[in-house]
Amino acid sequence: MRKIGLILVVTLLAIAPGIRAQRHAPTEAQCDADARAWMDEKDLKTQDVNELKLRIEEMIACKDGYPEDPRAYFIAVVMSLGTIQDREENFINRHGLYAQFQDEDKAGKR
Repeated sequence: MRKIGLILVVTLLAIAPGIRAQRHAPTEAQCDADARAWMDEKDLKTQDVNELKLRIEEMIACKDGYPEDPRAYFIAVVMSLGTIQDREENFINRHGLYAQFQDEDKAGKR
């Protein structure tokens, strides 16, 4: 039993750095290509929220990795965030939750 525990601990220690490793930006060429592709409004409408969040994370990594001219990355982030915000607002309106949102916000529930 101790042998299995020791093997488990050694294995976890071996893979732990990979789990905690910081995600690095793709190449600058990939960042630029993705930013251009992801600013297409028709494409934005077809992606689910989880994909949009992954795109935002990538564009932030691109901005941090290649800060010389981050405008395209920033625009791609703003467009994805705007798409998510529009969908959230549509959900709130579809389900009649806006009054509840306002009441809770007024009460300080943020």
